[in-house]
Amino acid sequence: MSLELDYQTIVQFLSEQKLAYFAKNRKAFEKGIDLARKIKKENIQYDQEENAIFAKVEDGKNEYWVFIDFALPLYMSQDFFGNIEIENIIITAACSCSLENITFESEEEIDIEDFVQFEDFCRHIIAVLKSFADGKYILNSLNKMQETLSQMLEQKLNEAIEKEKTKNSRIYQFISSNFEESYIKFSLDNLSKKSPNIFLEKYFGSSSNDIITLKLKIKTSDLKRDYVVSNIPEFLKAYEQKQPFQFGKNFVSNPTYHFFGEKDKKFLDVLLKYLNFLDLETEKNTLYLPAKIANEIIEILDNEEIFISFDYFVANYYDAQKVKVDLCTKVKPKISFKLEDNQVRLYSDLIDIANRKFLYGDGSYFVSDGTLYKLTPEQKIFSSIIKKMAEANRVFNFFKVEYVKFFTLNKEDFCDFMNKYYLFLDQHFELEIDPDLKKFILEDYIIKPKLYLEFENERFVARISGMNEIFDTISKTKKVPLFDYFSLFEIQSILFAYGFNEIKSDQEFYYECLDPDMFMEFLAEGVSQIQKITDVYYSEDFKKLKIKKDVKIIPCLKYSKHSIDFWLESNELESSELKNILDAIKKKKKYYKLKDGSILILDSPNMKKLVSFIDSASDIGQVIKEKAELSLQEAVAITKLLDESGIQATGVESVKSIIEKIENIKETDIQIPVELQGVLRDYQKLGIKWLSSLFENELGGILADDMGLGKTLQVLGFILANKQKIKKPVLAIVPTSLIYNWKQEIEKFAPGLKTLIIDSTPAKRKKAIEKIPEYDIVITSYALLRKDIELYKDIDFSVCILDEAQYIKNPHSQIKLAVKEICADAKFALTGTPIENNLIELWSIFDFILPGYLGGAEKFVERFAMPIYSGDNNALEKLKKLIKPFVLRRVKQDVLIELPELIETNIQVAMSPEQEKIYKQFLVSAKKEIEKEIDSAGFEKSQIKIFSLLTRLRQICCHPKLVFEDYKGSSGKMEALKEILQDCLESGHRVIIYSQWTSMLSIIKKMLDKEKILYFYLDGATKAEDRVEMVNRFNSGERNVFLLSLKAGGFGLNITGADVVIHFDAWWNPAVENQATARAHRLGQKNVVQSFKIITKNSIEEKILALQQKKKDLFDSLIEASQSFIGKFSKEEILELLE
Repeated sequence: MSLELDYQTIVQFLSEQKLAYFAKNRKAFEKGIDLARKIKKENIQYDQEENAIFAKVEDGKNEYWVFIDFALPLYMSQDFFGNIEIENIIITAACSCSLENITFESEEEIDIEDFVQFEDFCRHIIAVLKSFADGKYILNSLNKMQETLSQMLEQKLNEAIEKEKTKNSRIYQFISSNFEESYIKFSLDNLSKKSPNIFLEKYFGSSSNDIITLKLKIKTSDLKRDYVVSNIPEFLKAYEQKQPFQFGKNFVSNPTYHFFGEKDKKFLDVLLKYLNFLDLETEKNTLYLPAKIANEIIEILDNEEIFISFDYFVANYYDAQKVKVDLCTKVKPKISFKLEDNQVRLYSDLIDIANRKFLYGDGSYFVSDGTLYKLTPEQKIFSSIIKKMAEANRVFNFFKVEYVKFFTLNKEDFCDFMNKYYLFLDQHFELEIDPDLKKFILEDYIIKPKLYLEFENERFVARISGMNEIFDTISKTKKVPLFDYFSLFEIQSILFAYGFNEIKSDQEFYYECLDPDMFMEFLAEGVSQIQKITDVYYSEDFKKLKIKKDVKIIPCLKYSKHSIDFWLESNELESSELKNILDAIKKKKKYYKLKDGSILILDSPNMKKLVSFIDSASDIGQVIKEKAELSLQEAVAITKLLDESGIQATGVESVKSIIEKIENIKETDIQIPVELQGVLRDYQKLGIKWLSSLFENELGGILADDMGLGKTLQVLGFILANKQKIKKPVLAIVPTSLIYNWKQEIEKFAPGLKTLIIDSTPAKRKKAIEKIPEYDIVITSYALLRKDIELYKDIDFSVCILDEAQYIKNPHSQIKLAVKEICADAKFALTGTPIENNLIELWSIFDFILPGYLGGAEKFVERFAMPIYSGDNNALEKLKKLIKPFVLRRVKQDVLIELPELIETNIQVAMSPEQEKIYKQFLVSAKKEIEKEIDSAGFEKSQIKIFSLLTRLRQICCHPKLVFEDYKGSSGKMEALKEILQDCLESGHRVIIYSQWTSMLSIIKKMLDKEKILYFYLDGATKAEDRVEMVNRFNSGERNVFLLSLKAGGFGLNITGADVVIHFDAWWNPAVENQATARAHRLGQKNVVQSFKIITKNSIEEKILALQQKKKDLFDSLIEASQSFIGKFSKEEILELLE
């Protein structure tokens, strides 16, 4: 249901109460009401169609000009019955008084945004609105308003030149040259509200030799006549450059207030794309379009009306007939065979010009009864032939084209034609045959070709039968049977693809393959393709060839305490033969010739399973050998692959029992440390058992519990429970900020563990590393390990633990390469977010804990990542099963029933007016800059530039001062933060405030200082020991606000002293935000935690949230808990952010 905006509707929203709301202040409202009494009716001009006002306001000795535009909102609610109620309208206004306060530097451009007002209207705008609501206006068109404006401005400009030739003359000069256009430009932001008001009429000539001519006319909604486009190339250039273009003496199109519809714009864009390839010298008012371009244009014009000159090659405006383009409806043009004058005549709608039915373009389109249809690719096979025949027989009469009405065949050709093409024509066209001609055809007798494979004199021969049957049938019945020639063509195509060459024969079709390898490929693949088309028969000699379609090859595993042997065996083959077959499989061959001369096809279902298994296992150990010695983790991977491939194997039970033991954690026999009996929860005891089971089998794992569930405590419990078995030191590699947090946890829960902290200077670290064997547990940071890795290479550890293991998510980073050098019997990773951005991060962590288990990176991407990203649920399930034994994840809502509730709220905040103005200006600039960068450098090479501009947009959402240091205005978010903070503190809550930018935190600090609110502050520059002290002081009740940078304070800390978390700015990856919230919502929290995320309305932040949600579901299902993900954005997603 469409609605139109009229005067009566507008006036409803112009009450004095509303005007007071619109006014910038009380004074502007009162003066505006007073000025309204003095405005004359003729000084307010109103265009009813455009819903626009142009007015002159006399204020003292000065005159001001006001433009006002009224529009409906983009979205309006409707009730159950579809009725729409207009609840508000959009008023946009501009007044020249805004220019008075602008100071101009040399050569500075004035932007219309400097004086367009979306709210906070001045007194002159209020006066015009009040007078308009009181009925003081005259009707006029926008074009005439502009003429009036030009005259006024010219007069004022002359006066200004005489009075002042400096500042004011420049203002008037600007107004006279740009104001009327600039007013229209500012409303272009809401183009979706504007309906097209200028239209293209397309005139096409009849097509000839795959060339179509085109002429154009222009029509406008407010002018009754149309205009011929006499110079199409110049018009296209003007359109591209957004310049005015003169069509006639009385009409100039202007892109600032003339709008083409979407299809017209696409049409013009196609013409521009090919402009340099067209002949533009012959006639400026006519384009000669090759079929490819013409087809692309017609595809755009679906459901549009065009004009076609049926009888003339060159398009003209006089006898062209209107045609509706319908590309979706399927049609079957009629093809008729009639016996006339003892001749067979072929009639068809495809060439029935007299009744305005004919082929168009290169034969892709068919015009009938005033509609242009698109033919199917099968129909085009025949239609393009008919078109060429028609064009070969046409006659030109003063540029008028006359076509033949039918084609003539003799009876013999007709019979042959029916034999070959009847089935095809009957399927794709409306086929009509005279009864006198039908008597020559056996319509119910269809002969299908059959393939015979023969082995003659050591030659591989293929024969397609059917021709002899045709001749025999004609001989017996004197009628022509129907032959499936298109099946014949398909069979021939397959034979040629596998190296067959045709042998000349008077009757049947014979082919020979001279390449034995190609013939074996044909047997392995081609035969099954042909069997989908027709039956395949084998001669007796061919059957004597020994072709084996299958052979039983069994994978075998033998498990002992110290090693696991793996090999493949077959009772049907010698071991050397088996090795050669495996080599053939590795080389992806389709067959293998056995020693006894027989041929083994490597394409049977069972062989395909084996091939799939070997391909998947190619990165795991040395599988493709007569015998391979595997580690337990490789054996587990092989066992999983065998299950996945559905291959029966021997000796896998022992390995499966280990997997079952790991998965059935509760049955693991391990004594929980006495000192932790009263501390540990049930799920933490299970975590200790799980870690112990993996350690016992020298396997690694990822403890991926939700943030705040005590992963560090579970590790300490594991070390204490296995103290007798752990003969060598344990190495814990942690973020720098968490070194002393680990030390504090050990002192609290495991004071008996002899602990070594490795930090300080290089010399002191070297001495400490030399003493590692004397300690139970060693703690260092990722950054220091990378520097000291050479000193660790000769040290053996019982266990290596990575805390916040997402630090090694980049498989090529220096940190990842360094931790790979550590020698340990078992390796564990602790992380609540094993996947933050993409699946390769999961692979990178597994490459540390179980090297080779998921294969190489390239194989992993090919086998899992790409299929999963493409929506392959089967690949997702396979990966899920593969990682399940080695990933333990529990979430708070499942295991901490007593944990207080977490309430998450998104607070949408409007920008301040000055902030919004800057944001919109920067958005337009950023979009142009990004598109320009992508065009010149390509999307992949533009990433840094793109994200730099996106970051600035996000910073403007927070506070424009982050981008523009001299900004003096306010920020919508800061005002919201003040209100939230005031409410929280007055209610007795204690608050954490996160921002990813320390510069933003500095602004917040100034606000807190001004409000005399005490706070703690922590960012990346805060020393590790100071962090622990500050957290302890805050948790003990000192001060009520904690300012934290997201990166430095978003993980590893325990800040349960707070019960409100405020995320001032949105991060790309909500997993990072969840981790930050978990600093407060974790074990030890006694209160309900409220998490606020402040989001700027109508900004990039809203769209980031939407994209985050789109990318989240996949990883929820893979890790079986709430993960969040924002992967690499596509070009389309980036541009979507800027819409």
